[in-house]
Amino acid sequence: MRTSLLLAAALAALLLGLAALWLTRENDAEHGPDEGRPAAGHGIPASGDSGPLPLQELVRRLHLPPDTRILEIERKQGDGRLLYEIELLTPDQRVYELLVDPRSGEVLEQEEEEDGDAFAAGGR
Repeated sequence: MRTSLLLAAALAALLLGLAALWLTRENDAEHGPDEGRPAAGHGIPASGDSGPLPLQELVRRLHLPPDTRILEIERKQGDGRLLYEIELLTPDQRVYELLVDPRSGEVLEQEEEEDGDAFAAGGR
């Protein structure tokens, strides 16, 4: 009895593992292998590697005011390179979108959401 329960549990685990593998392959086929996964370089970059900064370091380099909340971070392609679009809520309840170079943390463009103006170049 105990052996059959263990066998049934092992079989169920195997089936769940195979289903997860199948779903991953379906997702990769539909969206590409990197869709929905962290960008490469979010660990500790190898020496000489100029890959993206870890998100924690990137946010630190933004020098955001205390109590600023990050609402969303999206990966974007711009001018043939990877960029991050970061949506923020400041303590005074203003929402901003920043376009950031993930390799340096430099803010390339900034827009206040409620104005609806096009991105203004430079600065924070």
